[in-house]
Amino acid sequence: MNLSFHSRFARTFALTALSCVIAANGASTIFTNSYARASGDGIQGGYISDDTVSKYNAHAYIWHGDNASNVDLNPANADYSKVLGISRNGQYQTGDARINGTYYGAIWQGSAASATLYTPPAWANASIIEGITNDGLHASGYSTKNNVWDAELWTPGQSGQVSINPDTATSSYAYKVVDANQGKDMEIAGWAQFGDQHAYLWRFNSDGSNTSVDLNPDGFQYSAAWDVQPSSTLTPDGGVAVGNAFDGSNLHAMEWKGSANNYTDLTPYGLGFTDAEAQGINTAGEVVGDAYDSYRFDAMVWDTSGHATDLQQFLPANYYSSTAYSIDDAGNVLGVANYDFGNYEYSGAYAVLWTPNTAARRFGQSTVTYTAHFLYPVPEPTSMVALGLGVAAAIRRRRKAQG
Repeated sequence: MNLSFHSRFARTFALTALSCVIAANGASTIFTNSYARASGDGIQGGYISDDTVSKYNAHAYIWHGDNASNVDLNPANADYSKVLGISRNGQYQTGDARINGTYYGAIWQGSAASATLYTPPAWANASIIEGITNDGLHASGYSTKNNVWDAELWTPGQSGQVSINPDTATSSYAYKVVDANQGKDMEIAGWAQFGDQHAYLWRFNSDGSNTSVDLNPDGFQYSAAWDVQPSSTLTPDGGVAVGNAFDGSNLHAMEWKGSANNYTDLTPYGLGFTDAEAQGINTAGEVVGDAYDSYRFDAMVWDTSGHATDLQQFLPANYYSSTAYSIDDAGNVLGVANYDFGNYEYSGAYAVLWTPNTAARRFGQSTVTYTAHFLYPVPEPTSMVALGLGVAAAIRRRRKAQG
């Protein structure tokens, strides 16, 4: 089983499972958690849930850098929704919403009422939109049923979506999309299944010379690309994609520059980690993700020289694990932190925004400090015990299984 793709969903499952709690006397207690997934130009997106609004009944949510201006985006009649992507300029939010058991691809413009929902194709029972261009004219994601994924491209305002599954691939997944050349060109990061799962980059060019690149490097069993920046932004050889690749023993944080074997392994070995994954990249080329061992995972940010900073150190005491999903062009890092209620086995999950020391970042100093800001709901520790045992052990097993 290829766990590079499933790592994101296993992490979400683990965070949610760790967050389901009951009071010590056995009575049900509502405890709200938040999960941040994407950011763009001062807007952060994700979802909130608790033990009554579980991971299967989440509400799509956006924040504006603080807790005073958060917005619940859950569409009317939906019993579940999530924000999974935000355009780089912050104008559009993407994800999915469930109504009467069907999962619709969703695009918002800052409010629940603005939601536009896209019906899955006839063969599927779910569509999820992961990314969208700044102009809102193209969106990327996938439709799925029975563990088959089909990468797709939406053109908002038009009906339906177009499959971009490679001809010889049995499954595929389109994640982030970026536009270049005033919106005339696009690149999409994701993966395609060719026996094993391969990181994949789709290119749609204004001159019609559409191409795609298999990014799975020599010597690696499988891989996935989670984010990309356009060619015109960073390199003339192709978009810079970030993700992970598994070599049979360890999972490596990867940065590709246009081709499979033109890559940099970002894994922070010098910090004592042997496994890592890259989740997001901004226009400047700063990268975020996480690194891990058998017992925890720490949110990481890499500067443009590849120097890694462990963001876990900037969290308050009792936050034992974290991951970073997105970084905006101001260098603000968005992710999730897990809180220990006094027993490592039990935890809550909270959206967190790490803001950098702007002076140190602006002058390119190798050591940049960050301040952690928790987004709604603000953590309020209480006396609770978990619904079940062994959840933390499961998170450790997941990490070991990934490499």
